[in-house]
Amino acid sequence: MKRTGILRFTGNKAFVGRTLLARSAAKDPLGGATRYLKARGFTHGRGVTVSGEPTHVPGAPGVAVLDLADVVSVIQIDQEGRIVSKTGTLRITGNESRVAGTLLARCGTESPRSNATKFVQARGFDDGDKVTAFGEMGTIGEPPGVPVLCITDVSSAGGGM
Repeated sequence: MKRTGILRFTGNKAFVGRTLLARSAAKDPLGGATRYLKARGFTHGRGVTVSGEPTHVPGAPGVAVLDLADVVSVIQIDQEGRIVSKTGTLRITGNESRVAGTLLARCGTESPRSNATKFVQARGFDDGDKVTAFGEMGTIGEPPGVPVLCITDVSSAGGGM
């Protein structure tokens, strides 16, 4: 399961949106998630996509809790709350490209999926590279459409996120 939103720290607790994060293997599961994230350089107010499994934590009844496995991607959100960039691992399968699971497209072109793949490859990127894709969330295809990141640029994200 994945959750995307703004990372918030409140005391020893970490949240993505309204979802409380935990690390069930830690002695203190709630504090464990906070320590895990801070040790990796993640700060309050950062846009992230996290992965994990739903869990229950004593002392948090009725609250959605995610047993944090990893941070899948880092996102940048503009003042209106729109995603404008996504950082993660580039995956290319056939003519489709994805960053951290989000389909990339060159919106407004005749073949938006394959044109996105050609676009990132023309800039020297390939499957498995860590990249930041810039653009705006949109849809392609027949309504209701397929959600995509309409990319305008791509750059190297180096080894870390």
